[in-house]
Amino acid sequence: MWVARKFWFGEKAFREVYLFGLLLHIAFDLVTSYGTMVFSLFPNYRAYFDVMFIIDPFLDLILLGGLVLGWKFAGVRGYKWGTYALTGYLVLNMGVTGFSMVQLDRWADE
Repeated sequence: MWVARKFWFGEKAFREVYLFGLLLHIAFDLVTSYGTMVFSLFPNYRAYFDVMFIIDPFLDLILLGGLVLGWKFAGVRGYKWGTYALTGYLVLNMGVTGFSMVQLDRWADE
């Protein structure tokens, strides 16, 4: 909690920080190929978008790069640039996945 107050969230309440982290974790789980049991009322159903693999070293490098950039060099602007890079990487993965699915459908129809 102290780390979140010191580096990112200022004086926000712990529940806001916790809720943000929880929602972010669920969002990251949804874009993996494994997914998450967000709808746990329905047994054995995993919601997923299958945009990236569960362990993605490029995603880890982007996250660590944004943290180091904000921590050592640019402050809040560094964290924002890290967030932009992360968003761009996710959008790029979604585009590549969508394009490959369209190509796969075309090849299957031939």
